[in-house]
Amino acid sequence: MDRCIVLVDAGYLLGAAASLLAGEPSRSRITVDHAALIQGLRERAESDTRQPLLRIYWFDGAPDRVPQPEHRRLRVMPRVTVRLGALTRSDGRWAQKGVDAAMHAELTELARNRACSDIVLVTGDGDLLPGMMAAKEHGVAVHLWAVQAADGDYNQSEDLVAEADERRGLDRAWITQAVRAKEV
Repeated sequence: MDRCIVLVDAGYLLGAAASLLAGEPSRSRITVDHAALIQGLRERAESDTRQPLLRIYWFDGAPDRVPQPEHRRLRVMPRVTVRLGALTRSDGRWAQKGVDAAMHAELTELARNRACSDIVLVTGDGDLLPGMMAAKEHGVAVHLWAVQAADGDYNQSEDLVAEADERRGLDRAWITQAVRAKEV
């Protein structure tokens, strides 16, 4: 199928955006216009892949996997599917559990079923490398998008970067169309 799908690791996207704009990866330090963010992802994906969008999958963690207000807003948007993993607190920090596994499963299933010609991954996690490689083996072009790192360095797994068919950056100008740092 000549169409694209976007898989978003919300923890990566919003955490990296918070680092870039507010100086720390805490999502509580930013406000997000989800409608603008989804529209920006759609437009960028269709432009970069030259394919129409089938769907955006939004992977995020939530306490007890209960959808939070932002998840409820997202899941009623056209062409957006929300997949939730658990959100647990450990050593004073929140951590997502099951999000990478869900992204990996979706990535490989979409490729195996030939649901699209191109998949855009918005993530930094090297755990998705086997899924990326499986998608490529099924003939899917994999586009890896990185949020501009606050320190100018990389915020993605080197292995993911090396294996991606295409790599693009989401810079400060792009991010600030939908995300703002909160005033302290």
